[in-house]
Amino acid sequence: MSPGGQPLAEFDKRLVAYLLDGLILGGVSLLIVVPLAICGFLFLLPPITTVNGEVVDGAVGFRVVATTLGLWAGMLVLSLAISYAYYVELVLRTGGQTVGKRIMKIRIVPLDPAETLTRRHLGLRFLVQAAMGSVALTLLDGLWQLWDKPYQQCLHDKAARTVVVRLTP
Repeated sequence: MSPGGQPLAEFDKRLVAYLLDGLILGGVSLLIVVPLAICGFLFLLPPITTVNGEVVDGAVGFRVVATTLGLWAGMLVLSLAISYAYYVELVLRTGGQTVGKRIMKIRIVPLDPAETLTRRHLGLRFLVQAAMGSVALTLLDGLWQLWDKPYQQCLHDKAARTVVVRLTP
């Protein structure tokens, strides 16, 4: 039970909600980022002049690499902005639920039952999840709830002082 007396969300419900949110967010990101990337590569990359397969102008090669890295950085920033809007702003406006959490009938609440869920809670959760972006750390973060007692918190929940609870019918 959470400190507020609500039943905690089970691992399987949280996992399914996470996967559903990943599908939704991945689809939205693809719809926005891929067309921008294609346009960027088509219109921003300088033409490469080669003779017998070798680049004639070394500066052009550098510009190609720099432009490509800039486009990748821009796509990363845009993807993070979309993720922030989904995991922080949407959740703040929907009472602690993403679409996946709503489907699974779970929600995020502050650990302290006297508090209300704020942008600070959700922003901290998001920052910790984003910082653990590698596969190994993401797995550790998500699996942490399996041995965490008494509140079954993931590491991002611990940092933000939140828990995920089941909605009772």
